Amino acid sequence: MAQHNGTVLVIGDVSDAIAVEDLTALAFDVAARINRPVRVALDMHHDVTEYEGVVLAQGWLNSVTSAVLGTEALQAEDLCVLDTAALYGEYTPQDGCVWCGESGAAPVHDGCFAGVVQEATRDKVLATL
Repeated sequence: MAQHNGTVLVIGDVSDAIAVEDLTALAFDVAARINRPVRVALDMHHDVTEYEGVVLAQGWLNSVTSAVLGTEALQAEDLCVLDTAALYGEYTPQDGCVWCGESGAAPVHDGCFAGVVQEATRDKVLATL
């Protein structure tokens, strides 16, 4: 069994910028809901077994990257894989900051990035809640 750092990988549609924004918004909400750090999978450079678990966002089969990673996660042994339907039922992206609720700031406005570590770009979010 691989060693992990407690981080959960969120896998979903990354086919365009809007899909990535929605996935990032969902990742913030997942992190708050499960009280764990999460990483958004934007490319296939992730070993799913290095994570404590995987959350499959609705539409994860809509992009090649997420379909490959999601399939790897489902086939991995001893890995907790949850579909967002299991966490939420039907998820609808909000029209405001998912962190503070301020309207018109979706997915997360700059002031709420204080609790977030950025990797190479703002889109590669590792929430450190």
